Amino acid sequence: MSRREYYEMLREEQRKRKSMKRTFLIIIAVLFFAFLLSGLGVFVGYKLFHKKEKKPEITSAFISSKIEDVSDLTAAEMTYNGIIYYKEGDIPFITQKSYNMSYTAEVRAGIDVSEVKVNVVGNTVVVKLPETEIQSIDVDANSVHFYDEKHALFNWDDKKDGVEAIKNAEADVEQNADLEELKSKATKNSKEIIEKIIKDAVDEDTQVVVD
Repeated sequence: MSRREYYEMLREEQRKRKSMKRTFLIIIAVLFFAFLLSGLGVFVGYKLFHKKEKKPEITSAFISSKIEDVSDLTAAEMTYNGIIYYKEGDIPFITQKSYNMSYTAEVRAGIDVSEVKVNVVGNTVVVKLPETEIQSIDVDANSVHFYDEKHALFNWDDKKDGVEAIKNAEADVEQNADLEELKSKATKNSKEIIEKIIKDAVDEDTQVVVD
């Protein structure tokens, strides 16, 4: 091989190396920009499809509408088992009747949600709850049992018809059951329930005060 042919061969190899290097750099550049565009596409897609929902404007009317969905809120219940002695009339065996009676009653306490007052001050929601009240006293008629009955001759009706017995049982619940403790529990539960309802409807930066 002549010297000229040798130099020609070297130049050809150098051209091939340069060509391969350019091709490699082009491939790297294409892959880089493809990766960059892919990442940009994922970012834009995330922003479009996972855009944070805009919270509604926090107003007294908005908060009140959320609370009113609850209607009358029963926040605490109690089962009360009672025993009462009942006597009516003055003359034994003639006009006087008496009996002992046991019964079971379900007592419910809560608040009237329509009476809840809401005031929004800046970033704070202030809620004033109405006074807790006994919502119902339900005596289970099937639980009523009589014993030690003494009948009168002239004024005896069938006590098991229930009306008089149920009224006596309700009065006994009002007088002897620990209704204040039940109302206290209902007040605490009402505050927690109302607070949760409001916090679920506002953003985490909003302060909620329930009194």
